[in-house]
Amino acid sequence: MNKKSILYLENYEKFETKKDKIYKKIIIVLFMKLNNNEKRLLVELFKNARLSNRKLSSSVLMSKETVGKKIDEFEKNNIIKGYKLKINYSKLDFKKIELFIKLKKANSKIIEEIKDFLIEHNNSTWISHCLGKFDFKVSFEVKKIEHTNSIINELRQKFPQYIDIVESVIVTDISKFNPKLFLGKLLDNKKIPEEFLHLEKAKERVKISESKDNSIDYLDKQIIYELGKNARKKTLVEIAQKLNVNAELVKNRLKNLEKKEIINGYSIIFEGKKFNKIWGLMLLTINSSKIEELKKFLERKNYLSNYIETLGHYNFQITYFAEDVEEMYQSLNEIREHFSEDIFEYEHLLYFNIYKSTQVPTCIFE
Repeated sequence: MNKKSILYLENYEKFETKKDKIYKKIIIVLFMKLNNNEKRLLVELFKNARLSNRKLSSSVLMSKETVGKKIDEFEKNNIIKGYKLKINYSKLDFKKIELFIKLKKANSKIIEEIKDFLIEHNNSTWISHCLGKFDFKVSFEVKKIEHTNSIINELRQKFPQYIDIVESVIVTDISKFNPKLFLGKLLDNKKIPEEFLHLEKAKERVKISESKDNSIDYLDKQIIYELGKNARKKTLVEIAQKLNVNAELVKNRLKNLEKKEIINGYSIIFEGKKFNKIWGLMLLTINSSKIEELKKFLERKNYLSNYIETLGHYNFQITYFAEDVEEMYQSLNEIREHFSEDIFEYEHLLYFNIYKSTQVPTCIFE
């Protein structure tokens, strides 16, 4: 990554003419031609964002000082959007619901107000501003499914003139991408180690079920919440000082949370735009007897980010990315053609802004 490209990137939002916009796109594409060591560094951070610079340096053939500088560059240029704590909320008796919100008569000021309301909501964990039938997709964690109606009513009461349609679904099964295929395509690098796939695959499947002996106390919840503010840079000493406890106690509590698989790991959030990719969602209402077949069909698809099985009007979601509109159409049309007799309804949404993807919601203290 050369300094000239970085300089341009820092100022590209100031470009105004059509010619400048063309330069902007060219610069971003050139900037994202990462070398193999830089790609490997992103992969290692994706696997475990809490690894020290020293440990990362042994895997990516860089000095720990260079690793630190590269990570700073990734953050500064928004290649890494943030660091996330991977929490299995179902083990804490939470249920995941998702709302798809269509607005009416909404100007940019109202959209901003609705976005802020959703970001500040105690139960929201993931918010995307979309292009398509719906304007927002929002994920919430709730203790009781009945809470869904309360959230919808709250939204309608706050913005009565602007909420048109709200579709709700209950998440029953989540499966993340095949890391080898996904990262290989995202980083334009097929040399993703085979062991990476085996390391991550088992933990990325989250079947929503009744929790067993996963009780945690208030201190555990505080540790989760504080660590969620920055899953890489928040040190155990800082957390201990904030909570007025011993760092060794925080370390032991954290190990226990990992052992119970309440915390499933630490990763990074990629900024898709920086990789010149289109990110979106396919919503399906499909014959329920064909869902397992669809899952098997998706297993080897490198455009897959994740799929979610749900209860509601739409019973299946596919999050994907593509190089351009043509590739997006080909990928999604492949699904439609293969299951043409069983897909009763579908919608496409394009993500163009994502908020609150790394924060732990305050409802964790319920």
